[in-house]
Amino acid sequence: MGHVVFLQFSAMRRRNAASFFGFRLSTFLTSSVNLEGAQSAQNQGIHPLLKIVCDHRSCMYLEILVEDASGKALLEHLVPKILGPKGKPHRYRIVNIQELKHRVMAQMPRKQAKTLPWDAILFQTLSVQLKVYGKTLPRKNGVVIVVVDLDYRNEQAFQLQLESLLTACDPAPEGFVRLAVEEGEAWILGDLNAVRRAYPFVREYVLQSYEQDSICETWELLADALFHGGSERLLEIGYPQIGREKHLWADNIGQYMDIDANRSPSFQRFRDTLRNAVTASEDI
Repeated sequence: MGHVVFLQFSAMRRRNAASFFGFRLSTFLTSSVNLEGAQSAQNQGIHPLLKIVCDHRSCMYLEILVEDASGKALLEHLVPKILGPKGKPHRYRIVNIQELKHRVMAQMPRKQAKTLPWDAILFQTLSVQLKVYGKTLPRKNGVVIVVVDLDYRNEQAFQLQLESLLTACDPAPEGFVRLAVEEGEAWILGDLNAVRRAYPFVREYVLQSYEQDSICETWELLADALFHGGSERLLEIGYPQIGREKHLWADNIGQYMDIDANRSPSFQRFRDTLRNAVTASEDI
């Protein structure tokens, strides 16, 4: 696999972090906001992600970065099943990396931004975001988890490249990288009963042909099982319809998924990472 090249671009304008990173703070800040710390960060030229000060020591604050909108839709169903409702006791936020990339790309020359491969955009966006977390997430009870599709990359090499983004931060946030193998739809296919509940007329022979977490054009296989005309027809239509269908599948199926019965090893690693993170906080 080729090396990812990091591109240098002009320093970001100092903006309020809520607008620069597209944070909708009202969705998760209900109490105990450390405004003094945020103001201090802003005075030092740091884009201030407002820090969360939990009401008791066993509370964890998690930032979960996921690659696209369908992944976010899926995790919005699964993460509460793992951690419980937001704020009871743990606070967390699920962030679509695609929403962050536009603010990074806006700082680049337009021609350059249009021709960048996705890996370069992904790594540059994560590099910027993780540095912010390193300076602003609570040190004792804050953690960031990056969830990215493996696709056709070398798993070990890609994992190390992503983890190097965390260690390159100064200070480095507490964080983990978890890969969806081959992609997020593999987690959906890890729970075939949930697929059947959401889509009773699913093409069963397609589901039975799937080998869990295999590299096999996973979303296309799910399309063959669910979409009229299958993946061939959906590919003819193209984007943005493909994205809409993937989002719909994630939303419809995610609500029925059983996190403890899921057969996907890559999902199980993600699930256990969340559980271990909050269990560690309870031992503090």
